[in-house]
Amino acid sequence: TGINAEYMGAFIERDPRFETVNPEKERENLYEDFMVDLERKSKELAKASRKDNMASFRTLLEETTGITAQSQWKKVQELLDEDNRYQILDKMDRLIVFEDYIREMERREEEERIKDREDRKKQERRTRDEFRALLKEMYTDGQLSHRTKWKKFAEQIIKDHPAYLAMEKQGSARDLFEDYIAELENSIKEDKKIIKQIMQDINFVITPGTTLEEFTNAASANSQFADLDPASVRAIYDDLQDKLESREKEASKKQQKLLDKFKDTLKGIREIDDTSAYDECLDLFNTSSAYTAVESDDECRKVFEEYVAKLQKKREERKDKKKTEARG
Repeated sequence: TGINAEYMGAFIERDPRFETVNPEKERENLYEDFMVDLERKSKELAKASRKDNMASFRTLLEETTGITAQSQWKKVQELLDEDNRYQILDKMDRLIVFEDYIREMERREEEERIKDREDRKKQERRTRDEFRALLKEMYTDGQLSHRTKWKKFAEQIIKDHPAYLAMEKQGSARDLFEDYIAELENSIKEDKKIIKQIMQDINFVITPGTTLEEFTNAASANSQFADLDPASVRAIYDDLQDKLESREKEASKKQQKLLDKFKDTLKGIREIDDTSAYDECLDLFNTSSAYTAVESDDECRKVFEEYVAKLQKKREERKDKKKTEARG
């Protein structure tokens, strides 16, 4: 401690309290206890003072603009060296406080990055949910079907809707749309199996003239129908009608080819002219493959009469042309 028992004797031996303590050894013990306690208090004061000074320096760092998690200690010192809160600390304590401050800034930045990433994911999820809800709503309302193509959907149906624009900004609107359409196709495929079975069970045959209401009323007689989504039922009805229409078009196209072939046959028969009658000429072509391939005699009669009418028109045109030339 720098103070021993001899010095103490010379310093306080005249104090009456000194004489009250005996023997000498006891005085030395009291002195040593006092000095130990004094040294402890001195260290505690120094520790508290160091802690306060480091806290003040930390405040200085926080008040200084331009310090970031990437700042270097060497450059930061140049901003602080004239401040008393910097000067009062030794080099090591300054560096300790600075490094601790930088670590905390890095931690806060990482927390902000994590939070921003989570917030972005949440927003993206909300955007996807809103867009998917919109697709479902449009499907239920009949604006969208499992056969809707992306180009038409994006350019004509939904191009100005906020939910679409937000999803498009994320760059995944088409992917989500096509995923939804694929789900619809699978769902409708399964529901179609149920509908077909119901149609078989109730012996119902859909025709081009069958309305959606008639189709629904007939199918609802089966208990399984209640579990089907009305939008899905409408889509299946549309599919069946489109299939019937496609078959009709194909049959009509095939029939027209046969009629065209029959017409070509008529053109090759020299006996047929603009005065010919169908029944009188029937023996000229009724054994030909072009005639027998057409199932309806009425259709053949119609083609024949149209052909003859065309011949008659050409004859009139020739007559009119001759008259015009004669007058000229």
